[in-house]
Amino acid sequence: MKVAIVGASGAVGQEFLRILAERNFPM
Repeated sequence: MKVAIVGASGAVGQEFLRILAERNFPM
């Protein structure tokens, strides 16, 4: 999972992290 977060960049990465935060996804 961490690899996906590090690989994410730009608006797509921001949107991805925002969705995880809204779902309270364990980091």
